[in-house]
Amino acid sequence: MLNRDPVADARMARSRGVADYALPLLLYPLGAHCLPVIAMLAFFITLSLRTAGTLPLGIPDAGLPLLAISLIWTLFYLLEVIRETARGHARAPPLRGEALYLAVGLKPLTLPLLVGAGWLALRTPHPQAALALLAVAAFVLPAYLFILATEDVLLYALDPARWLRLMGTLGASYLLPGLALAGSVWLLRLAAGWLSGLLLAGLTGYLLFGVAHLLGYLGFRRHAELGLALAVKHPDQQAREQEQVRRQQQLLIAIDAALLAGDEAAATRLIETAPGGPLSLRDALESLFWSLRSKGLVRLVPVAGRRLIGQLLSEQRSQRALEVAETCLNLDPRFQPARIEQLEALARQAIVGRYPELLQRLLRHAGDGGRDPQWAGLQFLHAQYLAEQRGDDAAALALVEPLLGHRDHPQAAAFAAYARALKSLTQRGL
Repeated sequence: MLNRDPVADARMARSRGVADYALPLLLYPLGAHCLPVIAMLAFFITLSLRTAGTLPLGIPDAGLPLLAISLIWTLFYLLEVIRETARGHARAPPLRGEALYLAVGLKPLTLPLLVGAGWLALRTPHPQAALALLAVAAFVLPAYLFILATEDVLLYALDPARWLRLMGTLGASYLLPGLALAGSVWLLRLAAGWLSGLLLAGLTGYLLFGVAHLLGYLGFRRHAELGLALAVKHPDQQAREQEQVRRQQQLLIAIDAALLAGDEAAATRLIETAPGGPLSLRDALESLFWSLRSKGLVRLVPVAGRRLIGQLLSEQRSQRALEVAETCLNLDPRFQPARIEQLEALARQAIVGRYPELLQRLLRHAGDGGRDPQWAGLQFLHAQYLAEQRGDDAAALALVEPLLGHRDHPQAAAFAAYARALKSLTQRGL
């Protein structure tokens, strides 16, 4: 990427707010790509305005095509600045070749044209309403441009509900681009009396693209809430990932050393006690699980899988836990998770997901025929599955009857009631 600058990206990512990022905001339009674009647009706009103004509002007639193209390119680059900043790039992007397709630049003009038409219709009969329309348009313009830049769908950009959602996410900081734009207009009016046309056009471009960078920066700081995909990783996250890779490599080296020494028990202990590292424990265990699998350490993969399943279930990720369990069962048909309640959670997920074969594999070596109360809940779940989804009341009753002896079990009443219902159904031949 031509606008890739890791140092600048890291500075923006680590900044604590607009005040902390003020200097890079001011210098942004003077960067390697933005400044030539400003100079080019300023030259074209000035050249187009030097023709005689014969159209309404002083618009030049001979230079009108060049002026229109310049304004379209300005809007196109404005959206590029917002988009790239919101994705995490602190350096201005180049003006891409797509700008030559002028139809691409017409999309941002939709809201201004609608507002302009409304203002022309209201200014004579209802001048106050016309001014109110302009005020509302100025207030929602940052939201319109941001949504159009980041989602590139005109209907989304014109959706008031999305405007309100963006305003609510950004909070009071949403007012900053509007205030900066208003301040820019005031500064331009002040400078109009003593700056030449070329310099005034250049100052306009500097302020516009600076405000666009500010708007993109505010979105970048709330990228998670706004659901924006970043093009660059936060430098701290990247450092954590690198540290995690280093620690895992050390762990795998230690496991290999234990296996070379013929001490599989030591390798197992290393897996069972491996720390999570700078990333989440789940990410660390996922990485370890797949690393062991890729190395072909068949006897150790279920050990890592057992620990990973426990972590996934603690985070309510039952479907992923079931997938890991299936992988482990493919390597070891007698695989069981660490605790009975984890096996029960996996069985429930298999029932919910309608994986009957996987459920049978999970339960094939589970339980003791109902003698141990610890297995009673799982056996009762199996009986419910057989009766309610497979229609095998007799098999379900055979599983429930041994549970009736566990009178102190929390589900004892449910065991008895279910057994009575199954007996009634089997006696009637239903």
